[in-house]
Amino acid sequence: MPLPGLTTAETFWALNNTGKEIREFYVSAHESTNWGNDVLGRSTLPDGMGTKIVFSRGVSTSCNFDFKLVYTDGTSQIYQRGRDVCTIMAIVYNEDESVVLKIG
Repeated sequence: MPLPGLTTAETFWALNNTGKEIREFYVSAHESTNWGNDVLGRSTLPDGMGTKIVFSRGVSTSCNFDFKLVYTDGTSQIYQRGRDVCTIMAIVYNEDESVVLKIG
């Protein structure tokens, strides 16, 4: 159990079914205006592949987070619906810009 005032980490699986390679992946608290750091670091996420995303919840008291995907072709997609990462096991990002949530 995290100590009060310390940053906690959240995890979920991100599955790329977009037809494009993801170069950058950002996770931000729904109430925040800052995307923060790219959680993929120097890695990319090819189409058809998945990865475990680990990110800091920081000082957010909410479980609702938004996502920004930046593709290797320079385009991007933003998902700003405040997905509840406290209950999600996996998110599938699809070519038609929809998402499928796998609740755990």
